[in-house]
Amino acid sequence: MPTFSQNLDQSLRRAEALAEQWRHECATPEHVLLALTDDPDAARVMQACNVDLKKLRDAILASLSPISDRTVLRASQSFEADLQRAAVHAESIGREEISGAHVLVAMLTGPAAHFLREQGVTRYDATIFISHGITKDAQAITRPAVENTERSSPNALSDDTAASSTFKVRLLNDDYTTMEFVVHVLEKIFELEHEDAVRIMFQTHGKGMGECGVFAREEAEAKAAQVMNLAQLHQQPLQCVLEPADARRIWQ
Repeated sequence: MPTFSQNLDQSLRRAEALAEQWRHECATPEHVLLALTDDPDAARVMQACNVDLKKLRDAILASLSPISDRTVLRASQSFEADLQRAAVHAESIGREEISGAHVLVAMLTGPAAHFLREQGVTRYDATIFISHGITKDAQAITRPAVENTERSSPNALSDDTAASSTFKVRLLNDDYTTMEFVVHVLEKIFELEHEDAVRIMFQTHGKGMGECGVFAREEAEAKAAQVMNLAQLHQQPLQCVLEPADARRIWQ
């Protein structure tokens, strides 16, 4: 199983110290989330999602009143479930280490998630920043990027893009979008047969990028927008890039 990063290990120790300070029987998801506000990896994600860390700390602290042993036990089990989800996910994608960012994503489906939802944070917000560096503020203006090609000079790309009438639509791999969802997107939006959709899904997963087809510019942009809209609806951080279909021919 993956190990905890140094930052996460320190955060979990802080959570245990907070539980002891409040004379609670054991650390709960609330203690862990409070500790993660000082975790460099998790805090960076929260700030990208426009979380007011002081407001979050105050809300959690206000909730940490004396609670019954039964409630503490149930909360403790939920905290262990958060760690287990993060560990299973990290192992499934070949990660050897779990960071506070991974645990934060796992917590967004757990009992402490309401503290983050109160500030408008979703799992999509966190995973699209972790996967693609897109902040919550940037989501509204994000458009499918035009992929740079190896032979393009800085000026050549703009000329190539302007001249091209057809574009390849490519899916980008990430650590959170499920394989099943990628297949669903390829079948629904690109109208591919199941076998072809599975092949492109594995291409995306194995090579970091998978080609969905070649389309006229407007259709390519429309399909890419459909992909990202559907991904956001299903809380999957899947993203697209567009590449001029004749780029390699032009620059050979």
